[in-house]
Amino acid sequence: EVFVQYHQYARLLRFLTLSLFAYIAVLAVVHVDWSAVAGNLLIPHISASKAYLAGLVAIFGTTISPYLMFWQCSEEVEETADRRRVARRVSPAEILGMRIDVIAGMATAVAIMFSILVVSASTLGANGITNIGSADQAAQALRPLAGNLAGLLFALGIVGTGALAVPVLAGSTGYALAEVFAWSEGLAKNFYQARGFYIVIIGSMFVGLLMNVVGLNPIRALVYAALLNGLAAPPLILLMLLLGNNKRAVHRYRSGWLSNILVGLACLLMTVLPLAYLIVK
Repeated sequence: EVFVQYHQYARLLRFLTLSLFAYIAVLAVVHVDWSAVAGNLLIPHISASKAYLAGLVAIFGTTISPYLMFWQCSEEVEETADRRRVARRVSPAEILGMRIDVIAGMATAVAIMFSILVVSASTLGANGITNIGSADQAAQALRPLAGNLAGLLFALGIVGTGALAVPVLAGSTGYALAEVFAWSEGLAKNFYQARGFYIVIIGSMFVGLLMNVVGLNPIRALVYAALLNGLAAPPLILLMLLLGNNKRAVHRYRSGWLSNILVGLACLLMTVLPLAYLIVK
């Protein structure tokens, strides 16, 4: 990410994305009670406990994460710079391509999350295994319950996801801080052209390695991070809703009525849930 040009790095990210489908492949080799899955989807168990609300906030926080908003916008800028185009001359067809890209990406992300939830509930949860300290332990625990192939596929998904997510997370942190402090930014630039931006990326990588060295429970850290994401996301969603309807900012590409309704509902839901979590004792 620091030493490789963006267009080369983007090809690697596209290739690593294929590893995410390993999670969906696990469904093919694991016994799943689909009638129970359908029943719980239609009539979910709802609780007002703090733990349940924390889980809901974390799920929303890991699905609509603040870092995604920074990365998606910044990545589009990188693609524009890589193709040597001027942003204000983007055609309607290219806007449509961006929209399809976002919809396809979010649909795939939800499908993968659903696969992980179903596999975990059908194997680990059904056998009372709830104290998992790492993704490696989850893969190992799957082997005796669902066979070696399921464990192998889950492990491959973990490796690919880590290789894909770590640089994206570090990059989005660099973009966020660079925008706050008005630093030069962009993966298309070299280290000397965007020094502060790249120092943040390197620092983020170092902190991640340090967390692993000190033995911090990665699963617990992910849950807490998702919970914090869920708490931080509502203001950003509201700002995006306002920005998407600001004619001075987006000109004729303002959000449509359906987009406004869906984003508004998401903002309302992700505001109510964190408030309920903070209020409930």
